[in-house]
Amino acid sequence: MNHPANHQLTFEQESLLDTHVQEVKDFLALGGVNVPFFIAGGSVFSIMQGLKDYDDLDVYFYKDSDLKKVKKAFKGSTDFVSPNAISFHAGGTEECVEEIFSVEQDVSSLFASKSSDSKLKYEGSTKLQFITKNTGQVEDILVGFDFNCSRCAYTSLGQLLLHSSFSDVIRYNSIRFCRDTLTRYHKYIEKKNAVDEGSEVLNFLYSSLITNIWDKYEYYYNDGDDYGYHILSSEIAKLNKDGNFEPIQEIHDDIIRQHPERCIELFMGMIGLLYADVPRQSPELTVARHLHNDGLIEEFSVPDGSIPKSLHYTHHDVQVAAEVYPEHFI
Repeated sequence: MNHPANHQLTFEQESLLDTHVQEVKDFLALGGVNVPFFIAGGSVFSIMQGLKDYDDLDVYFYKDSDLKKVKKAFKGSTDFVSPNAISFHAGGTEECVEEIFSVEQDVSSLFASKSSDSKLKYEGSTKLQFITKNTGQVEDILVGFDFNCSRCAYTSLGQLLLHSSFSDVIRYNSIRFCRDTLTRYHKYIEKKNAVDEGSEVLNFLYSSLITNIWDKYEYYYNDGDDYGYHILSSEIAKLNKDGNFEPIQEIHDDIIRQHPERCIELFMGMIGLLYADVPRQSPELTVARHLHNDGLIEEFSVPDGSIPKSLHYTHHDVQVAAEVYPEHFI
């Protein structure tokens, strides 16, 4: 852990973090709980960047015994429960969502009360998420975070702690690629001002996904999983919408290089690619598009997300397609 001089907090940043700590303390006190904790991850990083664009406050506890006290005190009072956290919406709203919360910009005050049905009700302006999947010392928790720029914490004693790998130059530190790793990457780059020099990390994530394109990936926070080619399909749809076509071309080319015997099959499973602008379209993608457009397959989706055996197209199919669609094979 360290607190480098170039990461000294401004008065405004420290005041905002102290406000959040007090929010958590006041809410815990409503349940008769007084235990140490720390706020970690994206919210702390955003504040250090001078931003307020964060989704929630991720609150961690040092001991299992302290977490048990929290669970007991707030049993039946949570707004949302996941395998990894118990959560409380801002303003005591009844809204329930699957994603991990949108942000309320104003964090000026906290009001906590008991509702008429005796449910402990959080009415603060910033959504709280008490992490239940693990407890421990700050360093032990931070080292498990996937991106180094999220490895920062602010304790209930008002101390900023940074992992030795912390930086606003983003690095990927996990061997556990998740369904939403790319989504989290874009959040840190586009909303939290993290820096990816030469798109090094993004290219690494693309390459890893393509290499292991048939694998299933679990979500970072929530239940569920998805195949690598579906994740890439969604990424390509985003790139295409943004008019960022060159990475689409590179993903397309790399899939052909790494999976030459099954690339048509993969393309058929990537609806985002079938409808994307690919500057230099391969014969394999042409075949996949014709198969799709000819109605041989209306939508590439089966219950378990796998690819039907009937769609195991190979280079032989490219040769056959060249006779049917000669204008595409020059």
